[in-house]
Amino acid sequence: MRLAVYQGNAEPLAFDANLALVDRAAEEASAGGAELLLTPELFVTGYAPALISSSVTPADVARLAGKLTGIAGRHGIGLLYSLPGPGPANDRGITATLVDAAGAALASYTKTHLFGPAERAAFRPGVDAPAITTFGGTRVGIALCYDIEFPEVARAAALRGAELLLVPTAL
Repeated sequence: MRLAVYQGNAEPLAFDANLALVDRAAEEASAGGAELLLTPELFVTGYAPALISSSVTPADVARLAGKLTGIAGRHGIGLLYSLPGPGPANDRGITATLVDAAGAALASYTKTHLFGPAERAAFRPGVDAPAITTFGGTRVGIALCYDIEFPEVARAAALRGAELLLVPTAL
């Protein structure tokens, strides 16, 4: 599998500008032969936990998810993206979603290890082990940022068959 990794500077709450950066990265990655593009944690909203908590609505998240799946489908590339999403007990968590080249969701995961007081104030941790799915013939696991600092996260993914662990990070 050829994997492209995008790292850029997102502007908090500048959804359309941040989506345009992902769109451009997906176009370039696909043209370069990549099958999958990995984007940073909370890139489209901008990594700003307090602003997300106070300003980003579930309708915003649904619209952004639709735009991201459209980008994947338009460029024929799998995409791993992160948005504020549903967490335990209908609270908001930080999620990562893997979609295929047609934009169909394959797996989602909610971050279990929140980093610092800002994340803990804005989000609730997930409770599930890393998501595992097959992409391009490879068993992949999904975790998020600070999760990888805890060896049990990678171990749990490996024990469940992951051959590759995808870990979007914000910083």
